[in-house]
Amino acid sequence: MSVDDDQGFELGRVLAIGDGDKLTLGSPVVPGASVIAAVIGNGLGDKVTVLKFKAKVRYTRKQGHRQPFTEVEIKSIVMPGAEGTDEDTSPRHRDQKEEN
Repeated sequence: MSVDDDQGFELGRVLAIGDGDKLTLGSPVVPGASVIAAVIGNGLGDKVTVLKFKAKVRYTRKQGHRQPFTEVEIKSIVMPGAEGTDEDTSPRHRDQKEEN
């Protein structure tokens, strides 16, 4: 991931939110939901050895691979309609509150 260590970011495309017994599924995403996360660190996974072998022709190829990964920590999940979401502070909602 192109985010530095100890830096936060927001994931805007939330597919589902589970809160105890309540489950909210999106089609394809839950509108107004987002996830706030922070990068803990970047690294490389365990080494995987790939071996190609063909019998009777003395053909062998050995290759290693380490998959890069980014470790993240989920700070909060913002549900639609909850206090402090962008949905409540949109201009459309502010105009309705001022009229009341």
